[in-house]
Amino acid sequence: MADKVAAAYAAFLGTKDIACFTGGEEEHLVQVTWHLKEEAEVTILHIFDRESESVRIVGSGFLAVPEDRLQEGYCACNTLNSQLRFVTFYVDETDYELVVCYDAKVTAENCGPICMDAMMNIVDILNETYSLIRQDLGLI
Repeated sequence: MADKVAAAYAAFLGTKDIACFTGGEEEHLVQVTWHLKEEAEVTILHIFDRESESVRIVGSGFLAVPEDRLQEGYCACNTLNSQLRFVTFYVDETDYELVVCYDAKVTAENCGPICMDAMMNIVDILNETYSLIRQDLGLI
């Protein structure tokens, strides 16, 4: 089921002229790279669940938290999580990257608009908050 939904979403992106990567080891993944306003880019990975009709959309690669600024990174995530709806921010513990996630229920029939809306919500939120996060981390 997940492979069918991922294929339907990749086809939907194709109709919007949005380049994506699919396949690899996991056929139920769709990856899109999006450029943010602040000269950064975010890799957005759509992970379609094999067990349920759902997708986890993960945005990463846009900002690394310096190891000596982890406490500020955790505080920034807490602030964002308390103020924003639908998305969750966290600091990845393996490489200290800031990550944003969005979970949704989808089917092959409705995955295009739902996943696209969620992805654009992530991009819009990052465009609005990127400079503020960098400022909170003492990077600017």
